[in-house]
Amino acid sequence: MKNKICLLFLLIPLFLTGCWDLAEIENRNYVINLGIDNENDEYIVTYGLAWNDDETHLGSVKTANGENLSFLIENADISSEKSTFLGHTKTLILGENVLKDKDMLQEVISTLKNNKDLSSKVLIMECQGRASDAVNAISEEKQMYIWNFYRTNANNMGHIQKTTFDNIKAQMETGGTAIIPVIKAENDEIIFYGCGIISNGILQKNFNQRESEFIYILNGCGKGSLFEEEDYLFKVSENKRKIKNENGILKIILNMKGKVIYNKNEVSPEEIETKLETEISDFMKKEIFVLPNGDYFNIGKYLIKDDGRNINNIRYADYNIIPVVHIQFENV
Repeated sequence: MKNKICLLFLLIPLFLTGCWDLAEIENRNYVINLGIDNENDEYIVTYGLAWNDDETHLGSVKTANGENLSFLIENADISSEKSTFLGHTKTLILGENVLKDKDMLQEVISTLKNNKDLSSKVLIMECQGRASDAVNAISEEKQMYIWNFYRTNANNMGHIQKTTFDNIKAQMETGGTAIIPVIKAENDEIIFYGCGIISNGILQKNFNQRESEFIYILNGCGKGSLFEEEDYLFKVSENKRKIKNENGILKIILNMKGKVIYNKNEVSPEEIETKLETEISDFMKKEIFVLPNGDYFNIGKYLIKDDGRNINNIRYADYNIIPVVHIQFENV
């Protein structure tokens, strides 16, 4: 009798536990790439789904649209028999219309921040045009993981900044600047365009590939940047930035290490160094402090504002700002 009672107590927990409220693996759509657009006051959410055993669903894409973004994110299974899970999402692609509207961008960030499944380390990219086109292009190429894009383009283009959801969220909450990589979909292919600057909670401006290299160099994160000319190609392997204010003269000291990949006409290291310094100087004159809240080189704190002017109203001409470029050539 005692043994039967013991057995009964051992069996009771089996009836008290279970997974009745959990979704079975095969009943979930696993989102790898998530795209968000806004057209005609409606959000368009595009889900690039992970591959599964059914070949008809390899790299499949699902779309939902409506005015309530939170509903679309939390109830993405409304058009499918399967529930949608964001826990494996690797890339968040935002369309231009979303990034250029401050309220809209704030809503997107707030909504995604409240999603318990989405990782804060998910990579964020801007798509020129519609984010849905980029998600479809990635799916067509069966490159469901965006790091395939970084890997396959590493040797034929310059540096590509990797920006996470944490980076954008911090910018929205505390100010400052975030650099976001820009891609575009062209003929079902993903092409790297350059970078965008998010400041004051909104996309301020996009820069092409060449200009984006200067953005990275001036921020001290230019490792991997490529500077290609007709005669030579120079690749940066290390990049550090130091700023000194010497009696009102602001020196931006850029230390780079790199190597010349090819040099058709034997251009001297001194010529390469001078050309880069001139280009960087010209770029700064054109771009520094010219946007609302546009201190995206984060050098305003080094300026002497003895007249009390707001940093947003300062222009390059108000200060003597000099870039100083030092290059250590690895193969010279």
